[in-house]
Amino acid sequence: MTELNKIYCEDNMVTMSRMEDKSIQTIITSPPYNKSRASLTERALKNYEAHYKEFDDRKENEEYVEWILARFKEFERILKDDGVICFNMSYSTDEIRMSELMWLVVAAVIKNTGLTTADCIVWKKKNATPNNVSPNKMTRIVEFVFIFCKRDHYETFHCNKRLTGVSSKGQNIYESYYNIIQAMNNDEACPIHKATFSTSLCFQLLDRYGVKGGLVYDPFMGTGTLAIAALEQKMAFVGSEISEEYVNYAERRIKNHSKQLSLW
Repeated sequence: MTELNKIYCEDNMVTMSRMEDKSIQTIITSPPYNKSRASLTERALKNYEAHYKEFDDRKENEEYVEWILARFKEFERILKDDGVICFNMSYSTDEIRMSELMWLVVAAVIKNTGLTTADCIVWKKKNATPNNVSPNKMTRIVEFVFIFCKRDHYETFHCNKRLTGVSSKGQNIYESYYNIIQAMNNDEACPIHKATFSTSLCFQLLDRYGVKGGLVYDPFMGTGTLAIAALEQKMAFVGSEISEEYVNYAERRIKNHSKQLSLW
């Protein structure tokens, strides 16, 4: 069993081992980027080494895919039948292995689990990694959020699109939720984590796929962004994070945000 509205400072596999089958409605997360040290500047490398003390974020592609796949098998177990996984993966074209990695992960999940991709959302960022030093690669201003559901529930997984009418041919018409989200990169200049996503992104994903009163899980909670979005949407959360520094920072953020919510 896990306590609600709590971030566990431990490996997410440990947290999930205590979770009951089909107990989580929505999973929203972004895993470590597995970025190449070779592609970093000296300044960026020092920052990188400082912020990944607990995790080797430089695995070979095959090892990284297996590492992610083990977690997706647990996602499949703990996810409710109509539940949704929103999985943001960053990509890079700095080198071939990073250009290929995102697609290898998605293919491995589809091939080796009972999950499949139900949708793909483009996250348009205000600021993104430029590629204006490359003669042949485009400047990147987007990332992807892959929407996974259980294959047996491809037609019935939960989405908050409302029925708005019926066509003359009797076909149901639903409100438009476009497969693009415009959201900030992050909420603030976080002093300890440079790769956070924004509350706005999480809020919009929960608006599409979350359930009021439902339980949301982030296995890579970082500095608590999803927790804050979940509380604003009146949902409970559980998080896992191996960095004690991140957990302490997240708990302070959540505590301060909860005080603000209580004043409204």
